[in-house]
Amino acid sequence: METSQENTNPVEGSIENYDELKEFLVKQKKFYYAAQLNHDFVKVLMISSFSYIEDQFQTMLKTWVERVTINQHLQEYVKNKILARGFYQSFDFKAESAGGFNPFLKAIGIEKEEIKSFAFKKKNYDWKDCAEAFISLGMKRNTMVHNNYLEQDLGEVTVEEITELFRDSMKVIEILRDYLNSV
Repeated sequence: METSQENTNPVEGSIENYDELKEFLVKQKKFYYAAQLNHDFVKVLMISSFSYIEDQFQTMLKTWVERVTINQHLQEYVKNKILARGFYQSFDFKAESAGGFNPFLKAIGIEKEEIKSFAFKKKNYDWKDCAEAFISLGMKRNTMVHNNYLEQDLGEVTVEEITELFRDSMKVIEILRDYLNSV
């Protein structure tokens, strides 16, 4: 199986590998294995995709802080106290809505309506949909990590649904990066 991972982020590469493996198993009429692959991969994708999002989010914020302040001590404080230890406390993942993003926006002084308007005008994205995807994926990830990963029953959650949440969540980073670079 050949993939085009060199042009994608690692999560997109994993999704592509999954699709190819599932297609191979179905062609081989290995339906049980294809179903088991889907069952297991949805969990892996949920955790790995939000882990990647967290990394990209922190990199974006670190870059912004380095750009707006030359104070090395402040940069280290943000990196060590806020980014390394406070990421999950910056959001309300229990909100299950775009409102779960509000604590972060408030903490860095961005008005909800301002980012919503920027997302639509500059990117043609619906901030509410993107932020809800981010919060939903983060909540699902937290549930998996803190509640016996192997025995978690995800019900009817599909790889396609997690993929869509991931892609919409990545738009949050794109919106914030562009917004922070414009101010």
